[in-house]
Amino acid sequence: MGPHVVTLSPLNEGGLVADDVVAMVVEASFDPEIPSMNDLPRGLDAARARQFCTGREGVILRLDGEPVGAAIAQLDPWPGDGVELPAGCVELDEWVLAPFRGLGLLGKRGAWPLIAAWLAGLADHALAVTWTHNYAAQSLVRSRGYRHLGSTYWTGPVSAG
Repeated sequence: MGPHVVTLSPLNEGGLVADDVVAMVVEASFDPEIPSMNDLPRGLDAARARQFCTGREGVILRLDGEPVGAAIAQLDPWPGDGVELPAGCVELDEWVLAPFRGLGLLGKRGAWPLIAAWLAGLADHALAVTWTHNYAAQSLVRSRGYRHLGSTYWTGPVSAG
């Protein structure tokens, strides 16, 4: 990372969602990649984006104060049939808007130390689910020291595989 400043802010604070976060989530919902590989629904308007953010535990990645991505903990993870999860596990769903991909924002020199500290206060274990064709995500979780728990066939509201 260059001289940019990476920070985190809450996804919502007491059920209130900042307008710049809503706008970023709306933008992300129209990205061809994010909804196909994450739990963000496609094509959200501002009201539905605000509702999505209100009902979740997460943080917003900010680059020089601008919201550019999210890390959302799913408190009741379901990685698919056949994978046994350790107790106290959440699933971490992370994404970055297209113009900010490739900058290392989710890496060890980016927001990962901040995300890890936030997760440590939330759960004992974090689960990362990656698609077999998402080599960048697989490389990212390996660099973080995640342990492979297994492979499944998963079916969700937008994708299956």
